[in-house]
Amino acid sequence: MSYDDIHWHRLMLQDEVRTEAFRRAIQSVVEPRHRVLDFGCGTGVLAFFAARAGASTVYAVDRSPFIGVARALARENRIANIEF
Repeated sequence: MSYDDIHWHRLMLQDEVRTEAFRRAIQSVVEPRHRVLDFGCGTGVLAFFAARAGASTVYAVDRSPFIGVARALARENRIANIEF
């Protein structure tokens, strides 16, 4: 298994129960004064959840090519409080 393969990212993102559980968990704990690290961010979905939950800064880190996808998605959605 390699996270450089879009197949794995697609499977995780399509798992609505898993994704929604992560969103709810992040929403319940992140506050405006928090700085969040999403280590191994992949496509950035968890970083986006933290940013939208109000984190002052989210640091999204990944060594796969998908960091570029995450950066583009953040820019397209005008999410400015994420540093890649």
